[in-house]
Amino acid sequence: MPIINKKAMKDKYRDIKKIFKQNWKLFKTNKLGMIGLIIIFTFVMMAILAPVLTDRHPVRWTAPNEDMFDAEQMWTQENWVFNAPDVIYGEPSFREDSFYMVGSRHGESSLYLIRPEKERSPDIMGELRLTGQGTSGPTHFPTVDDSLQAWQERVYVGTDQGILHRASYSLAARTLTQDWRFNLANNLGTNASIEHAPIVAENVEDSSLTIIVATRNSIHGISDGRTADSEPELLWSTNFEGTVLNQPDLFKRSRAADLQDTQTIAITTEGGDVALLDHSDGSILWQFNMEETALDRSVSLTRPVIPLAMKKGETALQTFYTSGNDGRVYILPNNSTFTADDIDFNNIAFVEEGAQLTVPEVLDDGSGIYVVSNVQNLGTIHYLTTDELTVGPEDRVSSWNYPLRGPVSGKPIFYREFVYVATDHGHISSFQPTRRDEQQLWAAEVTGQPKAIQVIHHRLVQDALRPVLMITHHEDAGGGVEGWEALGEFLAPLSPGVHTSGTRYLLGTDNEGRDIFSNLVYGARIALIIGFAAAFFAVIIGTAIGVAAGYLGGIVDIVLMRLSDVFLCMPGLALMIVLIAILGANVMNIVIVIAILGWPGIARVIRSQTLSLVQRPFVDSARVTGASNARIMFRHIAPNVMPLSLLYMTFQVTGAILAEASLSFLGLGDPMVTSWGQMLYNLTRGSGHTFTAWWWFLPPGLSITILVMGFFFIARAFDEIINPRLRERK
Repeated sequence: MPIINKKAMKDKYRDIKKIFKQNWKLFKTNKLGMIGLIIIFTFVMMAILAPVLTDRHPVRWTAPNEDMFDAEQMWTQENWVFNAPDVIYGEPSFREDSFYMVGSRHGESSLYLIRPEKERSPDIMGELRLTGQGTSGPTHFPTVDDSLQAWQERVYVGTDQGILHRASYSLAARTLTQDWRFNLANNLGTNASIEHAPIVAENVEDSSLTIIVATRNSIHGISDGRTADSEPELLWSTNFEGTVLNQPDLFKRSRAADLQDTQTIAITTEGGDVALLDHSDGSILWQFNMEETALDRSVSLTRPVIPLAMKKGETALQTFYTSGNDGRVYILPNNSTFTADDIDFNNIAFVEEGAQLTVPEVLDDGSGIYVVSNVQNLGTIHYLTTDELTVGPEDRVSSWNYPLRGPVSGKPIFYREFVYVATDHGHISSFQPTRRDEQQLWAAEVTGQPKAIQVIHHRLVQDALRPVLMITHHEDAGGGVEGWEALGEFLAPLSPGVHTSGTRYLLGTDNEGRDIFSNLVYGARIALIIGFAAAFFAVIIGTAIGVAAGYLGGIVDIVLMRLSDVFLCMPGLALMIVLIAILGANVMNIVIVIAILGWPGIARVIRSQTLSLVQRPFVDSARVTGASNARIMFRHIAPNVMPLSLLYMTFQVTGAILAEASLSFLGLGDPMVTSWGQMLYNLTRGSGHTFTAWWWFLPPGLSITILVMGFFFIARAFDEIINPRLRERK
């Protein structure tokens, strides 16, 4: 006897086909049902054909920068109308509303004081011819006794021939004049090319200044008086043979009685040396190489960075920061008793193992650090909070990070709550992490190769201060300097239409530049998958429990129905939130949670229908023939309640779609997929466009409404087919 009875299968197929034709004939007469079917078919095709309808990935694709950001370029060196320098040396040194810059013109170096202007060339406030073909970047400081020298300030600048210049600027005369020049090479009797910008230390006891100058492997202290005719004098020299010094930094004298009085100099070298010096005599308070510590590794260090508050001596815990080519930021104390044995993992912030780090940018109060890691010619900007420092590389302390479009050699710049960073490929990015998480505020593309950026103020109209982002380029990439509007405008979300780049957005973009239309069509997939899957499992569970409770009765019926009562009494959305928070937010868990909470209503309806069917003669006949309870329930009763189960499945689909949208809207959806609820969550999550970006709000909201309405129309049509009384009444 064959296992499969072909005749029985043909008869069953013929019966199913007949039933389908009869029901389809009835269904076609229901206008609402046909409308619902068309709606669902449209969304199903949208989900299937999503890759055809759009070639933009719903998450990874973002609008081009020229559409997303508007940072106005104020000027470039090429469009200066004055005789600008051909080459810029070092980095500009900034005042509140102007900057000092050293450059050469026709082989002759000069010091410039420049005030940036908007919509016209910068204004040269002063120019001083310097000796020496190459000149390191200048540093400047406002004089302490400015009441005696009104509107004057001094700037110190060194050359590659070992000459230190001091110049003064008079605002009244708008001139830069040279006070003196000091030949360091003559005093040392050897080559003394000044490699870095000088730094200035104040000596309160004798009202003098110490100018600290770093050459290739030595550091020197040069005294200077406060009077215009004071003569410089070499005080001390400290040598670090065999290694190259980085730009040093200075701890100012502490103003608190419980802190040390000595001004100290933080030193790092490219060979991994770290030292702390007394500024008065250059004596080494402590020195060691990182390879000689418990870390037992060689590392090349960047220059030390001291927070502004610590430079002023206003904080009790004084530390300085340096980064290495091993993906770590080192935190070292301004403590004369510190030794190599004291360094441990508490002095290290792990950023990205093995990455080349830029010079860190430390917040004024030392509470956080910005640093860029470069790996495989790509940069990533990181923000680290210093109160999260931990031990071990497995515990990263990055509060956020953001991938950049290329490597970075210059340091990030922090200005108020904004941070700026420039890649070597000429991409400028601005962030405001405290308000926009790690999203860009604006970005711009510049020509050349930026080596340094800085933010300064300049006056426009009505004495309003507007910050200017200054960008200095590498000499081997053509040099030059240019100014951009630092507070550039972030244009997203973009409205529907064609924008600056020529790109068309059918439904606009969100605030991160993601295409709304792409999110909409891919979101249909998640809505349908979760809706059908959750409804299917809920119906299977509810039907099985309802049939068992109605047929078996007794204690089984009591237990199952009381269990369904417990679920029905629970607040559904609140319980979903708790379960998703425990299980984790992903599509599978969302389907499971919705199915678990969706079966009780179905079970009670199926139980009622089962209680009616149990009294029918065909059930008694099955019992007489010796059929088991399981066979009666699933072979005879279940097929008769299936139409009712399918009816409630259509209602359950709508509930599942709304439940998923609600969870995603509350931030508990799967973050790895795009859904309509997730789109609404992104809209309301601090974007500020809830009531303005209609192209962002309406599409997902209308899609949820229309799809749910389509299933409701089909459910109404099914209800009329199952219940003849509704057709008669109609």
